[in-house]
Amino acid sequence: MINEILPDQLDLTHKTNILPQPDDFTLLYSNHKVLLKKDKDTFIIPTLKDISSIAKNIDSKFIGTLNGKNYFQFSGNGQVFPEEEYSFFDIFYVRNNFDKPLRWLVAIGYQLYTWHMENTYCGKCGNLLAKKADERALECNRCLNTVYPKISPVIIVAIIKDNEILLARGTNPRFQFYSLIAGFVEIGETLEEAVVREVKEEVGVDVKNIRYYKSQPWPFSSTLMVGFFAEYTGNTEITIDNKEIADAQWFAKDTLPSMPNTDAIGGEMIRVFADS
Repeated sequence: MINEILPDQLDLTHKTNILPQPDDFTLLYSNHKVLLKKDKDTFIIPTLKDISSIAKNIDSKFIGTLNGKNYFQFSGNGQVFPEEEYSFFDIFYVRNNFDKPLRWLVAIGYQLYTWHMENTYCGKCGNLLAKKADERALECNRCLNTVYPKISPVIIVAIIKDNEILLARGTNPRFQFYSLIAGFVEIGETLEEAVVREVKEEVGVDVKNIRYYKSQPWPFSSTLMVGFFAEYTGNTEITIDNKEIADAQWFAKDTLPSMPNTDAIGGEMIRVFADS
């Protein structure tokens, strides 16, 4: 999975007394894109030294240290950079073209960027929020409201029937591959209850013997994916929710369709089934 980067070492410990230095790396985001610097026939993450004479009035947030090198997150909204040297690339370009440790770090930086962009003002009193000194949080100095990074829990479940697995394809035209059933956990719900409800809502079947697999943070949507395997009870047929699901089928190991890659927990879980 994209977050499993050993032997590379990533330290995300929050630090307040560290300022960006010229050779530190800068992850500068604008909307769904990150700034990269042209280097011969490829693109690389720029250092502060690279952009300091170009970028104006940008505030830095320390992300962490990868293999001993510091990385900072910046907002690039409204900034203009020389096109012959710099380009903003979609986050998914980085996912497909960088080594896994950098892909993961860019994803984490993107989550922090979206959190800051969505929390400029206090939701209680409307005052400007500021970085909290002692932890990774934002604080209102008027009403003392504290805002932490958004991490929404999502269940994802591999439903097994004998030697077959239930896979579904969503209605979003951007994602036409088959994957596992997934959905957000509701208020007052356990993870296991969310599995039962989401499966019933999306494909109409009942499950039993729900077993935890593993979890994966997914910064692209500010979610924590919690994986489960479950067994089909055998007493209900597939009935899809047409608003979210375009198709759902049982697949044997030798008839599996094109699948999501193992960057994501869903792709890994399908391969665990295929190899079992």
